[in-house]
Amino acid sequence: MRSKLTVVGALGACLALALAGCSGSSDDEATTTPSPLGDKATATVEAAELPGVTGTFASTPEITFPLKPGFESPTPTPTETETEAATDETTDGTEATDEAASDTADPSASETEEVSAYIDPPSTLQVTTALPSEGDGTVVKENYMVAADMIAYKWGFLEPVYSTYYSSPEVLPIRSDASYPILGQILIGQTIGSRIVAVVPPTASAINTAIGAEAGDTIVLVFDIYEQYPSDIQAQADAVPTGTKTTAQVEGALGGPATITVPGGSEPPEKITTTVIATGSGAPIADGDLILYHYAAIDWNGDDGGSSWVDGWGPATATVSSNPYYDGTVNVYTGLIGVTVGSRVVVEAPAKAGAYAGEAVVMDIIAVVKRPVMEVPEESASAEATEDATEDADAAEEETATEEPEATEDADGTETPADSEEPSDADTADQEEPAASPDQ
Repeated sequence: MRSKLTVVGALGACLALALAGCSGSSDDEATTTPSPLGDKATATVEAAELPGVTGTFASTPEITFPLKPGFESPTPTPTETETEAATDETTDGTEATDEAASDTADPSASETEEVSAYIDPPSTLQVTTALPSEGDGTVVKENYMVAADMIAYKWGFLEPVYSTYYSSPEVLPIRSDASYPILGQILIGQTIGSRIVAVVPPTASAINTAIGAEAGDTIVLVFDIYEQYPSDIQAQADAVPTGTKTTAQVEGALGGPATITVPGGSEPPEKITTTVIATGSGAPIADGDLILYHYAAIDWNGDDGGSSWVDGWGPATATVSSNPYYDGTVNVYTGLIGVTVGSRVVVEAPAKAGAYAGEAVVMDIIAVVKRPVMEVPEESASAEATEDATEDADAAEEETATEEPEATEDADGTETPADSEEPSDADTADQEEPAASPDQ
């Protein structure tokens, strides 16, 4: 089983645990005997029948869906929120009943009409490449772990039901005995550094309900593939021991499996402590980083808290954060901020009333999983700069045109409005003296 300590941070931060099946198997798809996932998946329908995906690699993609013949453009597809909020109202502002609305407009009619502008989704798994890789051609292999961003859409809806682009990438298992082997079927054979689009009908996988869609929905998954790690990857074997002692005792050579025990009669700490017992040579971990790590855990009652070296699923992942948990307690991973990749660390946590009797975990930090920072092409940067300069010039011109002219002051101290004009000599010449009256 997974350690209570390690699961606390990972459950809210990473869907990968659920998708991997680390904390249990899916009755729908898990298999007891691993079997090959097969060859690289491809599309069997015409490109015109598949979604269009645009945007740059490692940034949130935009999606369009193919239209039925006769539709030049769809009316805006309803978002989930808009669809649920769509209701008819009577003239006095109260909500109409279904019977009253039946003679005028069905509340779901707009959704049906808008979505029906798109063709029906394909009935089988379709996988295409939206952006080819610019890397060295390394392909995703079975029984590896893939670091990727993933976004999911329901067919015909432009608002995603799930996305990692707003937080950190995920590390997904490419293996047939994972809870959702469809991930492996989509990604195996694809190239690191590419963007992959998959149309997944409900008959192909139960993953749609795991990401917030309905059981009968066809979903579109878009992946940006960043890196892959072998399932048996280990941390740095030549990390430098610090000689620092902890209450919990760790055994096992660096770069390999470790075990942890707590001495009988010892007491858990009163607060969370993080101790580096071997220093790695990698970069320091930053607040918000997603880490890949091995661990072994035990609680102060002597109960085994699980081990990634033993359970067969490979390394675990967690987001390191300085933010406390929802109940106000300190995040167990906060002490990892500043620790270098490759280090071996012992985290000791206090007992929590009604929860557990304190816990000790040894962690080997393998890697920090980051989204690559893509350079903006010079042409795009130049075009953007030109557009910004034009907007600034237009704004300055508009501001100048709307400025009020200032009044001036005459020599005798009288103010003359700026918009008044002094009479010209010609105007003065045209003005004649009034003629004398006959009486004069």
